[in-house]
Amino acid sequence: MREQFRHILLANNENKPVTNSRDTQEVPDRQGREMLQIVHAFNHQSSILDDFAFYDKRQELMEARVAAAQQQQQQHGGSMVATDGPVVSISPVGPPGGGLVTDGAPRGCGAAVGAASMGARASSGPMGGSAGGGLPWS
Repeated sequence: MREQFRHILLANNENKPVTNSRDTQEVPDRQGREMLQIVHAFNHQSSILDDFAFYDKRQELMEARVAAAQQQQQQHGGSMVATDGPVVSISPVGPPGGGLVTDGAPRGCGAAVGAASMGARASSGPMGGSAGGGLPWS
């Protein structure tokens, strides 16, 4: 859809296309109405509402993984891999067809994010265990 707006130029933004605008950029009435007409006429194939079931299921799976890791850690008397801080499960992936592989691991992040979602840091890779300790993309 972005390419459908590129012809709309804003004089109050150095005659750049409206797609180069920042948040809160003022858009004159004529250009704003043209943008609204494009959005209204756009033939969309899906809606954000279609993705709620996907994200609900993903949340349930993540919570189940964390609970299983905590239970396993309690059974082993805390002998799981030590962490140097709280473990956070962050997975920058979208709905079906948007970056998941068959095992549910996000593409490009490798085992580090998967290990983090299981309650342990990976000993090597983007998170780097105690040496890295940051997010996979930091």
